[in-house]
Parts: sequence; structure tokens; C-alpha cells
Amino acid sequence: MEAISHQLSPFITPAILVTVVAFLIRFFGKAIADQRPFSDDRGWEIELSGLNFFIHFILVPGALAFGIIHYIGSFGGHWTNLAIVSVAGGLLMLSTIFLSQNKYQFKSVVELKLQGEKLLGFQKFKDWVTRTNFYIPLFVFSIIFCYVLIAEYKLSSLPWLVFIGASVFTSFLGLALNFSLRTGGLPIVDIYLIKRGKPIKDVMLLKVNDDNVRFRDGDRVIILNKDQILKIKFAIKDSIVKVSKPDDTSLTLAPREK
Repeated sequence: MEAISHQLSPFITPAILVTVVAFLIRFFGKAIADQRPFSDDRGWEIELSGLNFFIHFILVPGALAFGIIHYIGSFGGHWTNLAIVSVAGGLLMLSTIFLSQNKYQFKSVVELKLQGEKLLGFQKFKDWVTRTNFYIPLFVFSIIFCYVLIAEYKLSSLPWLVFIGASVFTSFLGLALNFSLRTGGLPIVDIYLIKRGKPIKDVMLLKVNDDNVRFRDGDRVIILNKDQILKIKFAIKDSIVKVSKPDDTSLTLAPREK
């Protein structure tokens, strides 16, 4: 560990550490905020979401992982660490993709090509992955990723540290997206246009951007410029479509209350 500390010491300064932390807060905050359809202040939401993610999913789990390695020790070597982050990160990424499909109600290319028993088998696999992900707290994934990174640092191999560090960073991105998909919902809204009397009713709001609004009407995704829209109306209590926790049979979208 002393050897790798000596190699990295010229690059680890307070200014660089602050820059890295600020980058991580901004990066993960944007990943989380981009999954949410609208915000009163997108910039402020990015900062708050990123700070919350950094504290709860990087700083605290990192301290716990360090304590585990310091008092209990680490096991295995480079390949063991790579296997751990690959399995945990792969499960997280797959479940994130499947959660995204359920939230935005679209099918993958694989699902469109499969039929009959093969499609049923894929659906069962998809439900198993998503169900498993729901039952494992995201905090546990954070501890695993931090543990692998710290353990790899102690093994004093800079090439392996860079390689596995990149894998851990990608896994943390999947964790941020997964967190956002779990906690966010898509509102069902009525959109009133400036030059049209009747509103576009009961459509799924996907994203309010700086210059346009993206929504889904049936099987169509429509993008309108903001200057065409008079107002967007929705009821808070009964218009949010959320991804429900899967039961023993399948993962479904929670139905909108009438």
C-alpha cells in the first residue's frame, strides 16, 4: 500500500480532492435528476440530489467499508475483487434497465423478438432480477463497491486499481439511476396548448426541459416546444404512475387511481 500511496501522492492534494468531490456530487446529482420529469429548479435539485447521494451512498458506506477492512481484513486478490464488482454491478445494471422499461413502458429488442415459452422465460428472469434488486438495499451495494475499491487500493497495483476503479464508478452510476427510478414517478397530466381549446388529456409526462416538454400519448412520444404550451395540469394524489415492488408473479406498473 505504501508503494501505491507514493505513486499517487503527487496527485492527491486538498484542491484536487475538493474538485473530485464536487464533480461526483454534480455528476451523480445530474444522473438522478434527469430521471425525474420536472423540477421547480433543476440546478438546485441536481446539487441537493448529488449531495444526498454522495453522503448516503459513498461517504458513509466508504467509512463502513474502511472499518471492515481495517478491523476484519480483506480477502482474495484482484480477480476476486473483479468478480465481486462484476456480479454486483451486473445485477444492479440489469435491474436498472428493467426498472426503466417498466417505468417508461417500453419493450427491449430481445422481448420483441422472443415468442412463446422463450418470452415467458425471459419475463421470469426479468422479474427475478428486479425482485432481487428490490430486496437488497442499495446501501449494501454501496458498501460492496467501496469495499472492493479500498481492498484494491491496499493491494498496491495501480493498473488494477484504475481498471477496477472504472468498474466501480460505472456501478455507482447504475446505483444512482436505480435509486432515482425507485423513488421517482411519472405524472399523468392534461396539457393545455395556447392555440387549442381542448387539452391533450391523460398523457404521461416524461420530461420538462428548458425549451420543450416530452410526453407519451399511447404508443407515441411527442415533443412540444414550451412556447406552444399554456399550462400543464395534474392532480398530485392520483396522477403519479410508480414502479411497484414486484410480487411472486410479475412486475407491473401501479395502476392510476380513479
